Amino acid sequence: MEKRQLVTIGITNYNYGRYLKQCIDSMLGQTYPDIEIIVDDDASTDESVAVITSYGNQIKSIIHEDNSGGARRGFLELLKRANGEYYMHYDADDWLEPDAIELMMAEFQSDSSLDFVYSGSTVHFEDGRPTEEWGARYVPPTVAIAQMYHNGGSAVITTKGLYRTKFIRKCGHVSYLGSEVDTLSLLNNLRNGMCYRCIERNLRHYRVHGGSDSHNVEMYIRSINAILNYIVDHFDVREYLPEIQWDKQENDNAKVKALMVANHFHRYGEYYADGNYPQYLKNNTRQEEMARFAEPLFLSAKRYYQKYNEE
Repeated sequence: MEKRQLVTIGITNYNYGRYLKQCIDSMLGQTYPDIEIIVDDDASTDESVAVITSYGNQIKSIIHEDNSGGARRGFLELLKRANGEYYMHYDADDWLEPDAIELMMAEFQSDSSLDFVYSGSTVHFEDGRPTEEWGARYVPPTVAIAQMYHNGGSAVITTKGLYRTKFIRKCGHVSYLGSEVDTLSLLNNLRNGMCYRCIERNLRHYRVHGGSDSHNVEMYIRSINAILNYIVDHFDVREYLPEIQWDKQENDNAKVKALMVANHFHRYGEYYADGNYPQYLKNNTRQEEMARFAEPLFLSAKRYYQKYNEE
């Protein structure tokens, strides 16, 4: 009989006690039997710790007395404590289909070169909007990078899936320009040659909270600025602007790049300053606030316009 390999699921939690039981129960109810569950609580002030301790030795936990203010500490601590050869990082307000880990592990067992397996999601809105199905498909790395750039930083591959632990430990968790959004780590994973596969079924349940606020919108726009800058700063221009025949350019490539990137940042700055935002974010932000939130994008545009004029 083939020996089963241990999977560690690391769950980060802060004041999600009302959701935590559904999340943990979905992990304990997996059809794949060899699973280690570790919950990292970032000094919650609600019932979270009581929920965690109620599971006794069914799960492991890391309980903090001080809040870290972000996801990075929990991510790295959970990854350090993980004993499994495979690792999944999960948010405490989401949950999994019962056969999710079994199906993902079957992909790893069929292809020893894989570093990551992901799937689509069922999206649940707490403000009463109908549930949506966000399907997923395989997108090659070069296509993914270009699409994320042209789509204004929107990820085309989720980070919420199953990793080979050795690979994700090598890649770690990325923060850039004041943002820790998951897409930055995805881009870093791609830079490290991540080999991946997609299961075209919605195995993850993702919760979108009804309360929005201006803070969420501001953080979103800040993350878009960070993602676009990360792509420009860390990838070759041929990867995120493949439609340009760079070898046939009569003008200086650096100058052309600077102008195109500047225009890209400026276009998205205007888009958000005009009050546009993703529909899944409930937004009651005033127009003048949106203009202020878009300022990082305009500053990035200004930096590249200056580069264009200096070339």
